Amino acid sequence: MLAAVIAAFAVAGAVPTPQATAPGGHADCVRARSFARRGIDEANLSRQFYDRGDPKQAGSTAERATIDLLSSRNLGIERCDSSAHPRRLDVYRAVGAAGSTLALATGGSPAERALRLQEAIRMQSIVRGFYRPDTPAYRAVTRDVAFLQQKYTEQVLLAEKHPSGTTRFAAPVPGRPTPRATDTPQPVEQTNSSPGPFSPPTTCARPNVPPLVVRAVEPVMPALAAQQRITGDVTVEISLDAQSQILKLTIVSSPSTIVNAAALDATQRSTFQTEIRDCRPLPSTLRFIVTFAAQ
Repeated sequence: MLAAVIAAFAVAGAVPTPQATAPGGHADCVRARSFARRGIDEANLSRQFYDRGDPKQAGSTAERATIDLLSSRNLGIERCDSSAHPRRLDVYRAVGAAGSTLALATGGSPAERALRLQEAIRMQSIVRGFYRPDTPAYRAVTRDVAFLQQKYTEQVLLAEKHPSGTTRFAAPVPGRPTPRATDTPQPVEQTNSSPGPFSPPTTCARPNVPPLVVRAVEPVMPALAAQQRITGDVTVEISLDAQSQILKLTIVSSPSTIVNAAALDATQRSTFQTEIRDCRPLPSTLRFIVTFAAQ
């Protein structure tokens, strides 16, 4: 089911806008909005069921939400009047929420759950790209992406200890499709003696694991950045040695140099696992997103 959602909604560049597509018929728009409203309500309800510890009810409700939201898309919700409720962004956010709940609530082996969570991270990361960083919706989706990343890492590590197949994982990379930069930051490099290394699994049930974020630390907003209302994502490239120690940090993109030091500090205090290939940990690089949201 989640794969169908990805196929229908995930390609941000292919999503038609009301200005670029001829308006849909009135009857179709009425039906599309009806499906969308019901799907949004079901998506919200499914997460409530999950938070209450009822994954079975959460999963079935999320499936109904997904069907209704896909029906709204098939009827042309994206071509209907964007000023009417529910708007396209409400639908996209509900699709991401339903997909997240499906990934979290559906059973299966750790490897299967990890793959579903990987798809949900991709979906939510694309959804987040439709919002400005200073909006509550952007912050809510960012929190959900961080939660999904944590669950993804847990399932990958479980899969390493309790293998059930030969599935291989690709590291999820959250973030908006295009960073919003207010100035042009210069590359910043910093060496570091990081906290204690993350030890790879003692067994070698799964010989190949990509570099992972094990624990992400929230950044501290600099006072000057808060005064100037600077928000957005800082992308940090991390070089790890074979013991998962941080060797070098490089700022790849940033909304302002004012937040770079805080982003590097948050990265240093986070924990990562290096790549494992053929049962051997290797030096590797990965990219880490540090988000600064409006206070």
